[in-house]
This record gives sequence, structure tokens and C-alpha cells, in this order.
Amino acid sequence: MDEKSAWNCFEHTGNVMDYLIYSQCKHSSEALQGREAPDADRDRRPGNYGEERG
Repeated sequence: MDEKSAWNCFEHTGNVMDYLIYSQCKHSSEALQGREAPDADRDRRPGNYGEERG
């Protein structure tokens, strides 16, 4: 179940269990969005660290 469907279900029923399901879906969605690709560092050039800030 996706986050939107879970929210619609909770909104319709008002059931605590449905809210918990929505909360789990939302947390899973946020966790997936926050992850980098596993090979994100692979494509970096040696010594290319970007602009220094100070």
C-alpha cells in the first residue's frame, strides 16, 4: 500500500491501526528518498572534492 492510499483509508475510518499503517508507509517512503544510490561514489573523479568553503 502506498502512502496516499494509506492516508485515504485512515481518513475514511479514523482507526488508529490505519494511522499506524499510514505512518509506516510514510516512514518507508522518506527513508527511500533519503538514500543515495549504492554506486554514487563510484563516478567521482580522483581529487575532485568540489569548491572549498570557508
